[in-house]
Amino acid sequence: MTAAPDVDHVAVDVSETIEENHTVNGTTTPRGIQIGDDYDKALVHRAVADAGLWAFGITVVELWVMNENKTRLFRPPRGYWLDPVRHQTMCATGFCDLCRLTNTEHPEYLPPVPLAPGVGLPGILWNESDSSNPMRGNNYKKKVVWRDVKFLSEDPDQASNPRLDGLVAAGLGWAAGIHFSNGGQEGLVIFISRKGVSKKIKDPVNEAYLVAAADLIGSAWALRGPRHDAVQARQNSLHGAVRNARIKLLVMLRLGITIEELTKPPVHVPSFEDELDETIEADKEKPPVTRAFDYAGRKAKQVGMKSLYGGMNQPPPGKSIAESMFSAVGTFLTMLIVTQLGLHFVKEWGGDYSLVVGPFGALATLHYALTAAPASQPRNAMMGQLVALTFGVAISKSGLEKWMKMSLAPAVTVLITTKFGIVHPPAGATAVIFAGSATLSWTQMGTFLLAYFIVICCSIFFNNLNDKRQYPTYWGVASLKEFIVGLLKKKDDEAMKELEGKQS
Repeated sequence: MTAAPDVDHVAVDVSETIEENHTVNGTTTPRGIQIGDDYDKALVHRAVADAGLWAFGITVVELWVMNENKTRLFRPPRGYWLDPVRHQTMCATGFCDLCRLTNTEHPEYLPPVPLAPGVGLPGILWNESDSSNPMRGNNYKKKVVWRDVKFLSEDPDQASNPRLDGLVAAGLGWAAGIHFSNGGQEGLVIFISRKGVSKKIKDPVNEAYLVAAADLIGSAWALRGPRHDAVQARQNSLHGAVRNARIKLLVMLRLGITIEELTKPPVHVPSFEDELDETIEADKEKPPVTRAFDYAGRKAKQVGMKSLYGGMNQPPPGKSIAESMFSAVGTFLTMLIVTQLGLHFVKEWGGDYSLVVGPFGALATLHYALTAAPASQPRNAMMGQLVALTFGVAISKSGLEKWMKMSLAPAVTVLITTKFGIVHPPAGATAVIFAGSATLSWTQMGTFLLAYFIVICCSIFFNNLNDKRQYPTYWGVASLKEFIVGLLKKKDDEAMKELEGKQS
């Protein structure tokens, strides 16, 4: 008889099988994610090569990065690109100075050694770049400054640098260094052109491309750290899942649960739909009164659960202090205008032209706190209030009880504004106020609409002073315009037909 396998070995074999399915070349990579220096080198080189491929007149592109101590600039492996056409042309002559800069097997190879700021071409361009500009910010426009490579090589104030002399010997004429700073990483992308193209490489379109390409290369370099952290986090998650699986297997096997039992198909558990079907079938056999009470109980439970849990959505975040202050100032100025307007109406024309100020507070809240909401737009505001005022005043003149008037007016307002898509919450308050008042009349209705229009104009002015706001987001008069144009066109067609009939 064959001996039963040891439970520890079984659990270890299963967990190791899981890990092997996520291992490439000895490095655990969940879902095939590549990690390591090779991927980073390829990512950076691809960004550098794309930058040189589409730039005009560029022969060499190099990435130089400042080290953590801010003392040396170094060129990462594969952080360069060389124009292949230019390279092949020079190699065809039998002697290529470009090979001295790139081919590590060349007997006179000039390696890109780390350089201090101010030393060599990278150091000189670093000092001349905007790396230390205190005015540099998100909207700072970078400038591309081209330097003559031969002039820098022969500058007596500069220390001799073999690699800089090699660039001159290779026939390269102009160089520009564009600084980047991304994710705590700082560096320089150097674009070097051949001789005789100084005018064309300074074209604004070409320079704008070089700036954007330098930012992309800097982002590719800065991506390494966060990407490694993300990969490591997923690795840790996988290892934790494998460890938990191993522990669970060990526990179940030590409890006497065999592998055959673990691999059995799961037992069918009745779903909620199955239980509901069984309940419906059982309810058919109950008396109608019992079924009604059961339905009411289930419905009450459903309503209670929906009310308790809500929609499970997250509440909206608060606005910044600057946006909140802007809303507060806008509301204050708008309400100041409204209250002064109301006092002016009463002073000039008497109490019949008094202004109901209450709904204006709600209107200001919509305009400055919920600026983009449909209920805040001028179309909803004016048309919603027109409906509310019309029915509020009309119902106030009826012989109904006051409580009935104040209930009926907002209900009719909600019905009409919802039907025609002009919902405006302050209109409900206006309907209640005008329907429940015996003194408010059609005169106050006109005064109210005039003041409402003035407040909307104020909101348009104040909100559009803020670059982060747009009010209104729509006017909603396109359908009305189409309706009027259709009527005029129909009238013109009828007139043409009538004219043609007379002529015939």
